Amino acid sequence: MKRLCLLVTCCLLATCSVFAQTKKAPPKAPVVKGAPTTCGSDPVLSSDGTDSQLDLIAPASVAFYTLNAKGGHSYAVEVWDTVDQTAGMSPTITLLQSDCATSVPNTQNVTSVDPDISEVQLSNPDQNNPYEYQIRVTDTTLFNPRWTTFSGFDTQWGLNNTTGGNITGTLTVVDNTGVVVATIPETLPPGLVTVVGALASSVPTNKVGNATFAYIGPAGAVQADAYYLRSGQTIPSVFASKHAYH
Repeated sequence: MKRLCLLVTCCLLATCSVFAQTKKAPPKAPVVKGAPTTCGSDPVLSSDGTDSQLDLIAPASVAFYTLNAKGGHSYAVEVWDTVDQTAGMSPTITLLQSDCATSVPNTQNVTSVDPDISEVQLSNPDQNNPYEYQIRVTDTTLFNPRWTTFSGFDTQWGLNNTTGGNITGTLTVVDNTGVVVATIPETLPPGLVTVVGALASSVPTNKVGNATFAYIGPAGAVQADAYYLRSGQTIPSVFASKHAYH
């Protein structure tokens, strides 16, 4: 059996948007020997991202699942195979309307939005015995979607090292035109919060944008927050991994 290549399909409904994407991730449910092949008898997929359905789909066959999609909401449908080798083909995700036959209109393949373009090599140092390993990848980058130095505000980013050793990383500050206005290297001592101020780091006044913090360390090694500050006002801003919403 061969693992299917990555696939991303984007669909815009009349009342909501749906994104379908294949990714590699650890399965969270037992294998179902024989996926549901008849529309109407299919299982319901939870839309909170906490569950997954692991199915064995027969050759040249299909499986159906129910999604309770609501108008004005967006959804991500992810499909992956973590077991089989890559084959030169991709699975097809089709979003259907409630009649189980009519495709949702305005679909678009958006595989290249977040492509997987790298290889990882894993070596077994034992010259005599095989071992069964598990491997996974986590994007640990922290994202601050908005900072500002308008109207007398300063933005402060707080970086908390949760480990027992130093963590090194780089805070990259970008304005709303996409120009990098500051690249700030930081070494975070263990167990302490390091505060980085926009104005103290030569970020220009009367600017707004977003920021990222990339670091060398395991997932969860750095927790972060951000605030807009001026006399008499403190306004929080999100600063977290993108997986915090998954």
